[in-house]
Amino acid sequence: QWYQVMGTWPSRFTNEACRASRPVESITHTDLLGHETWPDSQVISDDSFIGRLRARTGLKTFNLPTEAQWEYVCRAGATRSSVTCGKRFSSNCGKTSGYNYNEDVSYATAFVGTYDPNAWGFYDCLGNVREWCLDAYLKGETAMKNLYADEIAAVGYVTDPIGPLNTAITSKDHMARGGAWDNSASYANPYARDTNGHGTSSMTKG
Repeated sequence: QWYQVMGTWPSRFTNEACRASRPVESITHTDLLGHETWPDSQVISDDSFIGRLRARTGLKTFNLPTEAQWEYVCRAGATRSSVTCGKRFSSNCGKTSGYNYNEDVSYATAFVGTYDPNAWGFYDCLGNVREWCLDAYLKGETAMKNLYADEIAAVGYVTDPIGPLNTAITSKDHMARGGAWDNSASYANPYARDTNGHGTSSMTKG
């Protein structure tokens, strides 16, 4: 999909035979939106991946998910701390072939859809490549609670938060969720939070 939309192959794995079935994993937030200042600027560059998808589909709201939206989809209705990870994962998401370089001689990403989908039919929410979210990275539960203190005080929860303004934090990193082929299995859960790095791809929504 990335190659067909952008004409490039941002991956450490260059085997052309894999392009139709393995995700690219070296994508920056700027590649996706055209900038890294969301939500300070919510303008999407026409030449970015999301911009081109909007033009091709006619869906002007097409975007990356917020961190909250990503976790909602990943959990697929589950509220417990762990979720079913699909085939090749143990029930408690222990060390498996999905992590530690897929425990394979190729030391690479897996084919898309190698593992079973979650209860809502979404593949690869956990494992393979980390997935970019819109939100800027704000570390710590206390910091998040402080950011939404008024809403929490009023109703006890926050509806669809979009994270902090970039101008309010020192780091320009954005959230990446779900764990990747080069992580340990401890990242195979819906609550582990990470920032940019190797193995990052995109999960988009309309």
